Amino acid sequence: MPTWNVPMQLLFFVASKTSKNKITSGLVVLQSLGPVGRPGQWTLDFAPYGNGQLFMSPVEHNHCPKVAEAASQDQTFDLNYADPGTVVIDPTNNVPGCLLMIYEGTNRCIGLTTIGNGRNGFHSTIAVATSNDYGRTWPSYRYMLNADGNPTYPVPLQNPSEAPQQPMGASGNLVCIGNDCTAPPWPPSNNYGRYAVLEPQVTIGDAMMNSSTNGGLQGQMGDSEPAAFIDDAGPGPAQYLYELHNYAPGPAPLRDPPILPPYDLSSDLMVARAQLNGGTAPLQFSKWDGTSFVAGTGLGGAEQPVFPVGSPSHCEGTGQLRGMGSISYVDAARQYLLIFVCVAAHDPRGSGASWYYSVNTNLESQNQWSPPVEINGSWSTFIAHSNGCQEYDGWYPSFMSLGSKLGHLTSMGYVFYMKGCKTFRPLRFNRRSIAAASRRRFSMPKL
Repeated sequence: MPTWNVPMQLLFFVASKTSKNKITSGLVVLQSLGPVGRPGQWTLDFAPYGNGQLFMSPVEHNHCPKVAEAASQDQTFDLNYADPGTVVIDPTNNVPGCLLMIYEGTNRCIGLTTIGNGRNGFHSTIAVATSNDYGRTWPSYRYMLNADGNPTYPVPLQNPSEAPQQPMGASGNLVCIGNDCTAPPWPPSNNYGRYAVLEPQVTIGDAMMNSSTNGGLQGQMGDSEPAAFIDDAGPGPAQYLYELHNYAPGPAPLRDPPILPPYDLSSDLMVARAQLNGGTAPLQFSKWDGTSFVAGTGLGGAEQPVFPVGSPSHCEGTGQLRGMGSISYVDAARQYLLIFVCVAAHDPRGSGASWYYSVNTNLESQNQWSPPVEINGSWSTFIAHSNGCQEYDGWYPSFMSLGSKLGHLTSMGYVFYMKGCKTFRPLRFNRRSIAAASRRRFSMPKL
């Protein structure tokens, strides 16, 4: 749920459904004039960009194009899901209005020859999308056009029968600028588009050719839940975009080479980075391998967790899962702050989750994060429901301080998060005031 300040308003780039498409979520832009009414109360409405999804997957969440054989299914990485993680302004790009969106794309059609179902697993990929007008329009795949040259199914509508056949995404004359495929400045430059940047070693094509996926992928695999931070806090100009994500090795026997021993987890936090280039070329990401960022590993390279195996009190136990992380910078402390959700199935307090934080002074050294510490007041046990979901008041926390640069924090501000069951919708968009921490049994880390 990335946010930033603009004159006289605050913009929220969120993943949501709308009345214009109630089936599939996508990028929605909301605005607020800030806290109004009683302390901490917010009023959000659609930004003047539009009251529907502005960016989304080409086909519905549970739909698959009909094919004769599962191995020939469409391999487009964001076929069924394309939702934002973080939207940032590239400080190296001098053209006004140019934004980068780090988003998650998923393909739920592996092993299927026709319409899927909600229980089918997915292959997830981290991607980049560009905007040249402050986020009002974003790239959509250019295929199946009307006689006037524009999409037959304009966003937020989705194609019910055909897919774009673009495994790694598209750019230039293979995309439209929102729903416009004809008017200047179309065609856009080859650097305008939506493209994959982080994927596991087992690709979508590999998974489709594996006989174990016949009938569907039984579980989640790949890189997901991205959050990005542009490191503008160092002594020199900002050059790198750091990206924190969740990695799932996937189900056996398809299982991606697992997280190396002594890890044996179903998922964990990973980090990658890309050098910014002023918008002159697609970003190239390098994954953290436990020692350094290895060039050229973004697509198909191995990766290792940010945190080592350690004490369960630091959420470093093998029975705990770390996810939904983000990186910020606390100016007063001159430290980077990493916050994540820790899920514990066998905590002495019960089965539940809480927020943890860790600090670092140099993002180039990901092995220098301090042992994570639980944020007071963030723990709660899961509320079990008959459909098997586990409700928690704190999924996807995003911290923000008013008046600060994007990604920078003070001791005052807000944390926005989701309440509900993350595997079942809908989720409720909530917030807590950091300033009111002592009254809410919640406190920011003391840095």
